[in-house]
Amino acid sequence: NMTEEELRRRFRPEVVGRFDEVITFHDMDLDKMRGVAATVFEPIRVRMLDNGVDVKLSQAALDQLARLATEDDLGARRLNRAIEREIVNPLARAKNRDMLPTDQAVEVDFQDGEFKFSGVCAKAMERIADGD
Repeated sequence: NMTEEELRRRFRPEVVGRFDEVITFHDMDLDKMRGVAATVFEPIRVRMLDNGVDVKLSQAALDQLARLATEDDLGARRLNRAIEREIVNPLARAKNRDMLPTDQAVEVDFQDGEFKFSGVCAKAMERIADGD
């Protein structure tokens, strides 16, 4: 196949002979990455639910996470970082400052170029963004 031909062209035969197997990875499209984003977010959602916060992602938030993960070659690593930075960290700051009551349902949406949080959480996020 094309990959093995390319390896043979670039490396000496004794180097190619050391490879047990060659696995080709293909770029993921936005639909597939959206599924990956939902899968990666699920254990985080369960962990937050265990802490009394029911977090749901809107379709727009899920789409943005998928877009972030398909922007470059970092893929899922970038996805994990985006989830932590944009969703988990702000919620953790609100929770640590007692600004987020337990047994809350929070929907995370993506509007006007930023992630937004619904309900009581929205007010807490505004206070955190203002430096409170």
